[in-house]
Amino acid sequence: MVKYLCKSCSYRFKTRTGNMPNNCPACGAADLIKDYDAESLLREVMEEDPL
Repeated sequence: MVKYLCKSCSYRFKTRTGNMPNNCPACGAADLIKDYDAESLLREVMEEDPL
C-alpha cells in the first residue's frame, strides 16, 4: 500500500493500487505527495547502490 499526504489539509490516506489519485478525498485539492514513514525511508536508502 502506498501512503499519501495532502499538503492543503494534512489528510493522510493509503491506496491499495499504488496509483496516485488526482485529488485529495477529504478536501479535493490537487496538492498530494507521497508520505514516507521512517522504516520505508531507511529501507529505500539501504537498497540504493553506493556512489
